[in-house]
Amino acid sequence: RVASDAGTAQTNGASGLSRGAADDARRCLHRQAIGTPLGEYWRAGCPSRIAMEAGEGRERMLQVIGAGFGRTGTFTLKNALEMLGLSPCYHMVEVFGQPSHDGLWTQAADGRLDDWEQIFAGYRATVDWPACAFYASLAERYPEARVILTVRDPESWYRSAAATILRSADQDSPGGRMRRRIIWDGAFSGRFADKEHAIAVFERHNAEVRMRVPGDRLLVYDVREGAGCWPVISTSSNRCGILSA
Repeated sequence: RVASDAGTAQTNGASGLSRGAADDARRCLHRQAIGTPLGEYWRAGCPSRIAMEAGEGRERMLQVIGAGFGRTGTFTLKNALEMLGLSPCYHMVEVFGQPSHDGLWTQAADGRLDDWEQIFAGYRATVDWPACAFYASLAERYPEARVILTVRDPESWYRSAAATILRSADQDSPGGRMRRRIIWDGAFSGRFADKEHAIAVFERHNAEVRMRVPGDRLLVYDVREGAGCWPVISTSSNRCGILSA
């Protein structure tokens, strides 16, 4: 059991983490708050990198699968899960820090990846792109993992995505080509610039997750419920077993 008491997790702010790791997590949250670029965030020592280099999480399977699209509070969710002890947590920032994963994700998109452990070995959670595009396959591969769907107002989501991650669509690099393959040409069929189409894809994805994932395995969190997501996770997730091994 990762966190058996929600109150303890919220009071300590880092159930399952050492004091040093918790301090590192808080420093990384500060880096996020002041706008540190994600690649620099990884190199500077985000909790995932610290945990991976220390060997934490090795031989462990995914316990949380984030099904929400990017720009739905996924980076805050990553930090929250890590502070609650589910570290390391995979996020697009992991790809920036591990370029070899670009090819693995392309293999996954083409149906050629032998096993998800090629990507997730040692990780205890995953959120954001590119993993959210494969949530159903991941839920089947890791049947004990719980699923968190982060959502937000569709208009607000589109504005945020268009102003940030869309800018990476034209990058001529292995990472850029991977993101185009999975996100822009994959999920959005090359039509993200069509706002109506993009929002329809966003809403259809969220509805599909709700339909496919059993209610006792799913936590839906709307970012409009609060500025930070981890208090909701620490007080609500134990009711549906999100933090239970």
